Amino acid sequence: MHFFDSPFQLSKECRDKLERAGLRPWTDEAEASTKHRLLLYDSPHALLNEDDILSGYKILINHSAEGSPLLAIWRVLAAGDLELSRWIQNGMRPVAPPQPPDPSPLAAFATRAYLSQETEALQAYHGLENRAERWGSPADTAYSQRLERELTFGALRLGLQALQAMKPITEDRPEINREEESLQLHLNILEQELSHYIKLSHYQHRLLWQAQQLQKRATALLQPDSQPLSVQATKFTRLQD
Repeated sequence: MHFFDSPFQLSKECRDKLERAGLRPWTDEAEASTKHRLLLYDSPHALLNEDDILSGYKILINHSAEGSPLLAIWRVLAAGDLELSRWIQNGMRPVAPPQPPDPSPLAAFATRAYLSQETEALQAYHGLENRAERWGSPADTAYSQRLERELTFGALRLGLQALQAMKPITEDRPEINREEESLQLHLNILEQELSHYIKLSHYQHRLLWQAQQLQKRATALLQPDSQPLSVQATKFTRLQD
């Protein structure tokens, strides 16, 4: 491989790491076969700032079908410089493949909302993982479960507090630009959805607790007494007499 390419914005850290490993950014004028171009993708929660995650995934899937290798950006960032260089130059895999990073609770909440609208995006991410070079590690097909693990009541409440602390942008800065106005709008929407989800989670937790209490009472009532029912009925009749 001689080049790297992605439809997504790559961080300076990622670009520098790839260049230290001997790769150069791909250009349309590059005279090289597709097998010499490393395609880069990332988990949905790491791409929330992108305009169209699904379209980017589809572009990568199409290019990979032409023979270009795939690698997750999070694997690039987790690997050491020497490990990455050895794999690119000689095909030597890292001894200990990196594990996928877990999203923050806020990112998990926003990603789940996105995936509920763009249902194909999760399937496309799984498709990339199945096609990609994973250095011997399993594909990240349990991504949805990893999102759900982060959506605990306590973590979301802390996330909401952090989100509310970010809100007073327009109040303190009257000269706010359009990009910041758009950010403010998204923060407001996310805050409303997160508040609703937290209330719903709290309500469901209360219903679950009530159901458990009812089940305990029902179990206690259904427990057989140490004496037969006929004996109990006789005692009750004697008491009436």
